[in-house]
Amino acid sequence: MQSHSCASEEEVRRQVDRAAAALEQIMEDIETDIAVSKAVSDIVGDGPDDPETVEAEAISSAVRNNLEGLDGAFLEALTGYADAVRRDDVSTARRLDAIRAELLAQVAAKLPASLRLLDSLGRMASSEVRVGLIRRSADGGGEGVPACSLAEALAGANQIIDDMEERLAPPDRILLARLCLAREELSVVAAERGELDNPRSDFAQMAAAHQAVLPQAAAAFTKELMSVGSAQRRTALLRQALRADLEPPAPPAGGTGPLRTKHPGGDPNRVTPGRLLACLAALQSGLARQGAPADDPRRARLESMRLALLRLLEDVQAGSSSPKASSDSPAASAGSARS
Repeated sequence: MQSHSCASEEEVRRQVDRAAAALEQIMEDIETDIAVSKAVSDIVGDGPDDPETVEAEAISSAVRNNLEGLDGAFLEALTGYADAVRRDDVSTARRLDAIRAELLAQVAAKLPASLRLLDSLGRMASSEVRVGLIRRSADGGGEGVPACSLAEALAGANQIIDDMEERLAPPDRILLARLCLAREELSVVAAERGELDNPRSDFAQMAAAHQAVLPQAAAAFTKELMSVGSAQRRTALLRQALRADLEPPAPPAGGTGPLRTKHPGGDPNRVTPGRLLACLAALQSGLARQGAPADDPRRARLESMRLALLRLLEDVQAGSSSPKASSDSPAASAGSARS
């Protein structure tokens, strides 16, 4: 009988092979479109078109023609390929980045309002900008911002984060970090509008349903952290536990090819950023419902752990390698809002 780990490795290889074949086809289509455009310009004799415009149109056409066969695994592989060649082949990396941006744009155009909102949130590095977008969307949207209730956005965020953390391949760490932060920011806006603590609100019910079953690994890890008195030590343990999801993959041998990484994939018995934040939120809410005061040492320790995790996520989404983010960001207010 084949082991689970072997099966997982084979599935990852199949995903990588499919992604490589799809990318090869897209690159070939782009070159063909560019060549055709140049040939037409030569025949018509009206002079060459702007090269950047021609390339952008070719990328858009190639992605559109291959869109049906592209999935999340392709997107993750595409990001890895771009990172792998960025230092030695800037032009190829730029084209791969453009393909990724076009793919996200075309997929987003077909998404329901909640996922279009989350797509926009995932592109924004500023917490303040994300919160502003959430407020505008909840107020009816407009000017390119989809109208979406906070509960619908929360449901979408929960689903995407869960899916990303359950995949066999490593997640897009920046996107995962931003979506985790955006989910916290949804709670901030919900608290502003009285939806977070109102058990009858759709948002509160959605949050409670998602937090009803604590992930065992996250709960066990939280218990371990609760016994650690040093905040610095807790942060170090957080960073170590979440390394697979938050740290960049190792560079490939020889500097070429896909990034090498050891990732636990779909193992449900591991600690992930989204699961840990959900666990911390559930425990904080539970203590509040039990009547524990705001200055209860357990609540204070949980909030300290949540803020440390948010700082790590802020660093990741900003491309930083050391904790610098302030606990004054809007997402950091979610903990106090749950009190």
